[in-house]
Amino acid sequence: NEPWKGQAWHLDIFKDNKNSLFEYIFNASTPLKFVYTPVHGIGQSHVERAFVAFKFQPFILVDEQKQSWLVIFPQSDPEEEKETLECAIAVANKNKADFIIPTDSDVD
Repeated sequence: NEPWKGQAWHLDIFKDNKNSLFEYIFNASTPLKFVYTPVHGIGQSHVERAFVAFKFQPFILVDEQKQSWLVIFPQSDPEEEKETLECAIAVANKNKADFIIPTDSDVD
């Protein structure tokens, strides 16, 4: 028995929760820039859906670490490696981004 009553993979979570964030109407005009890295994992499509649902401008993707099953880090948990965010920091600096949003490879 799932403790979530079958809702563990509820795909409309963004749609259902966007109304609880009353300021989402201001998100479309925010001057904030976001850089996103999925760290060679599977998070890109989920973060894209979140940005659309909350009406943020598209994020700047770290192309070197885009969605892939290829893991180039020596450790099984690349978020534990200090080098993991170097690409994202370089992209953020180049684009004068305000925030870096990383997700680890399995988006947990």
